[in-house]
Amino acid sequence: MISRKRILRFAIGKMLCQDGWAEKYNPKNQFHVNQYDYSTCKEYLAALKEKWQEYEDPECELEGYVDVSKYSNYDDYAYDVDVYRTKLEWRDEWDCDCEFDVNPCDFEYEEYYIKALKRAWKKELDPYDEFQSIDFELIDDVNEYKEIIDECREWKDEHDSNDEYNIDPSQFDDEEEYLDALRKLWKRKYDYFNEFSSIDPNDYSNEDDYSNAIENKKN
Repeated sequence: MISRKRILRFAIGKMLCQDGWAEKYNPKNQFHVNQYDYSTCKEYLAALKEKWQEYEDPECELEGYVDVSKYSNYDDYAYDVDVYRTKLEWRDEWDCDCEFDVNPCDFEYEEYYIKALKRAWKKELDPYDEFQSIDFELIDDVNEYKEIIDECREWKDEHDSNDEYNIDPSQFDDEEEYLDALRKLWKRKYDYFNEFSSIDPNDYSNEDDYSNAIENKKN
């Protein structure tokens, strides 16, 4: 028969061991997990980790990137959660509607995320690389990029709808500059030898009108 003294010694030893778990994993008693409710350190730590996650990531939105089960130290876990939450803030700033399938948590630095996001903008809005001269360094918003793309397409549809001339409208500051470049090509096409110098392409904003004026002059 086991003596009471031995039983008491065993109980005290177990409690001291349990106190050691708490001292190691919950030294500030920040999380209300009673170490005496658990038979093993593994069980106690698992319960403690649930509390860590409830506190730091209650919606489990970062679970795929910061797996609490792999941590044995709350401070390390909290630090990594904060790092990845900051990454989600990048998306709130740059892609708040989650319109593009670029996950900021996949990138170490914000600048890498932004570059990948802008590549996604281009793939979506300019898949055939028609407008190569748009400087992404100067654009901080996808709506601004959309506006530039739409404006360039309007210029091209109005002045070169058949895409006959290999001129990228995005390389020009305004429509008139783009039109001036086209006029030089109209001149070369319809009056290469300058036979009809009295007909100035700068007086026309439409290729057909200019070519008709040349034809009428011939007749």
